[in-house]
Amino acid sequence: MRHWMNLPAGKTIRLRSPFAVVLVVALAAAASTPRFESLFSSFDQLHFDATALVFANRSSDRVVLISKGEGSLRELGRESVFSPATNAQLIDRLSGAASIVFDIPLPAREQYDDTFFDAIARNKRVVVGLPSTDTDMSGKLLLPLPEPAPEVAAAIGQRDVTIGHYGVVTGFVPYRTIDNRVYPHVSLEAIGVAGLGGMLPDFHRYEFLQTTAIGKRPRQSVLLMLPRVKSVETYSFADVVKGRIPTSAFDGKIVFIGHAIYRPLGEYNVSSLNDYVVNGAQLDAMITSAVLNDDIVSEIPPVSQLLVDPVLALGMLLICWLTKTRNLHTYALAWGICIFATSTVLLGLFRVWIPIGSALAICVVVYSYFAWSQLLGMHRLLHREISRLRELSSSIGVVRMSDEDSHGAIESNLLDEVKLAMQQIREWQEAYVGVINMLPYPIVLVRGRKLVLWNNSAAELLGETVTDSGGIHAGEKPKLEAVLEQFAAQGLGEAPAQEREMVLNDREYMLVNVPFAQFSPLSVQEDAAHLICLVDVDDLKKSVTHDRQALRHIAHDLRNPLTTILALIEQQSIGMQDSLTGVHDEKFMHDLRRLVGYSLRMAQDFMQLSRAEVLDPATFSMVDVADLVDEAVDQVGAFAEARSVRLVLHQKTDEAIWIDGNRDMLQRAVINVLDNAIKYSTENTVVDVTLERDPHRAESRHVLVRVADHGIGIPQEAIPLLCEPFFQVDGKRRDVAAGVGLGLSFVRAVIGRHGGSISIESEVGQGTSVALSLPIATDSIVAGDDEPAGTAAPSLPKAP
Repeated sequence: MRHWMNLPAGKTIRLRSPFAVVLVVALAAAASTPRFESLFSSFDQLHFDATALVFANRSSDRVVLISKGEGSLRELGRESVFSPATNAQLIDRLSGAASIVFDIPLPAREQYDDTFFDAIARNKRVVVGLPSTDTDMSGKLLLPLPEPAPEVAAAIGQRDVTIGHYGVVTGFVPYRTIDNRVYPHVSLEAIGVAGLGGMLPDFHRYEFLQTTAIGKRPRQSVLLMLPRVKSVETYSFADVVKGRIPTSAFDGKIVFIGHAIYRPLGEYNVSSLNDYVVNGAQLDAMITSAVLNDDIVSEIPPVSQLLVDPVLALGMLLICWLTKTRNLHTYALAWGICIFATSTVLLGLFRVWIPIGSALAICVVVYSYFAWSQLLGMHRLLHREISRLRELSSSIGVVRMSDEDSHGAIESNLLDEVKLAMQQIREWQEAYVGVINMLPYPIVLVRGRKLVLWNNSAAELLGETVTDSGGIHAGEKPKLEAVLEQFAAQGLGEAPAQEREMVLNDREYMLVNVPFAQFSPLSVQEDAAHLICLVDVDDLKKSVTHDRQALRHIAHDLRNPLTTILALIEQQSIGMQDSLTGVHDEKFMHDLRRLVGYSLRMAQDFMQLSRAEVLDPATFSMVDVADLVDEAVDQVGAFAEARSVRLVLHQKTDEAIWIDGNRDMLQRAVINVLDNAIKYSTENTVVDVTLERDPHRAESRHVLVRVADHGIGIPQEAIPLLCEPFFQVDGKRRDVAAGVGLGLSFVRAVIGRHGGSISIESEVGQGTSVALSLPIATDSIVAGDDEPAGTAAPSLPKAP
């Protein structure tokens, strides 16, 4: 059905032969004929019975059964049960019945008295059945009814039914022509005698060749959905004869009379789902109920069946042709379920029967062929891949996959090879993933222009929007995945490694693309894999830019005073020619001292900042925070007094709080903050210094030193840049006496090395608040009475 041709270029062409369609159609058409359909009718029988069990109606309330069972035999005795007089008595009691079917063979007249036949004649609604429909060579009945039954009975019917698989009744023969006379089925005769014949359909429309068991000849019959056996209303023969059942219970009903112990008409199975058997009278009653309930099943004509089966088989063929390998089994199963469900719904709701056993069998054959072809293809593929794995293992120095087991005694089969290969692949995969996850950079693997593998660092970035793709992607703000796939596609046929810059989350990244093709002997051009690394160069670029700016500031700040010094020297050399030499010398020395002092302060600030950035926590010692703050306040007191600024210390805890740190550096940091607060405060204002536990930290395991002034304030856009070296709020050069702009950079470095943080709040015209948060040393808090000796008392006023 499907053929494959290998071509030298490494490509394949799939050929579909028209012979496949012809073969499938021929098989399906042959299997749908009645004789061949019997091969699959066992499945159809189970399907039909299961559907009937759910959808069939209960027995009609117009049909009742009087059974001669064990109870009647014990109560009345054998003679009375089989006595013609008792039967005549029963017929007389059923005078109100619409019709009576005497489902007991009638022997010769000499075995009956006139009482029995007189009762039949008086009732005028008794239907009797032929003992047998077998005929002799001349076409006459072998067992005709005894005289005078044909004359006194209201109607005579036959009891022919069709038997299928499992001995189950599959239908009944509505009409049988014997010796040029048409005999309807006893059920139809009973309905006609009861005056209900007008509601009967034309059974010739429902007659088709009934598929029976293998080896049996199909017969024209009508398919019925019989009710459940126990739904037929049944009475005991003894109860009716003794008058325990009122005669009104049978008025207007079709009554069947039969034996439950002695079953002269045989036993019948009515369902393949159980082994429950019924006698002839029960079967006739069930057939009559099915006819009255309109549970007559229409079978599609044989010509239609010849079309249905090929169409269903071709549907499976198309599914197998057009469906991808991984979905073949799902779609094939869904097609089979759809066929089964459709047939079930048509039978259960619309009483239309379409046998699907043969169609499903052909579908299974088609599916099996394609599934087997795929299995063989997978078998060959596994062989090829295992061979490649052996070559790869040898090329990279891994232990080569052997044809022998671990003991070297038995050659392994394909399953063992696959298990060993998968184990080795998993080991390699775990090793590769482990190595990739250990890398500090985001790593992605692109194959076939699709992302197939990435590490944890890359997973955090996938899905983000790229602000600037550096010309990789033409779209506006594409996703990172699209940029990486496009970047890998651009690398086909170009240099082994490529680099490109892009902007992601406001940070600059360097993309490095390394195709696997340059070191993998098994990769091919159209399926090459690319390893792409995302290197965050944002901090590096900012650091380089920062260093350049710092060097420019240093060069500028060193050049200006030196240039001025040189100019002053020149002036001094000229001024010495004047008569006022003493005055020039004094001014020259004053300016020279001021500029040299500025250069010295700048050098000292650089040295402090460099030491702060390399602080070693191993050299830290216990520091009393309150004592540290008091001493810092004391050191800037004179400067504050000179600027007419008052310092107020608020100590909101009576505990001695200790931190682990470098006392000198911490004190210098606090002094820098105080110095800035005093410097930018107006005259006659207050600078508040607060010492407390940090209320914003969990469990208050941090101490907070807050310095708040009421000075000129800082614009909001400048606050994030205050701790940057040489940053100036107004963009102009400071006065020489104002400092070099490294104070807060030093504070941030010191606090950061101690595990703390700095926060700045400011409002123009209202003032600035700088908060230093530092972690408290473990078990360092002691009561105020246990303070170490020598702790200095505050020398400045404290807030009440």
